[in-house]
Amino acid sequence: MLNFSRGRYEKAEELSADLSRIARDLDNPDVLLQAHHAAYPTRLVRGRLREAIEHIDGCLALYDEDRHAGHRHVYFGHDPAVCALTSPKFAFQKSVSA
Repeated sequence: MLNFSRGRYEKAEELSADLSRIARDLDNPDVLLQAHHAAYPTRLVRGRLREAIEHIDGCLALYDEDRHAGHRHVYFGHDPAVCALTSPKFAFQKSVSA
């Protein structure tokens, strides 16, 4: 998140890829949830929308409100589902359906 907020998108992508690898190695869906959460903002701002949408969908597929509610307290006040649901993907879908 720090690299993303400082505009160091290449480093942010590198770290999100590392997080995805760690999640797979550990076979840990909670870490994978956060890997998706870390990955999609950078893809969005770099114009790689298809990849961003894949990570948004991956995040929402893994998210369980009861299980993951505490993540917002651990990860800088960010709830992965809230971030995903307020992403441009959903804004665009709402505007198209309106």
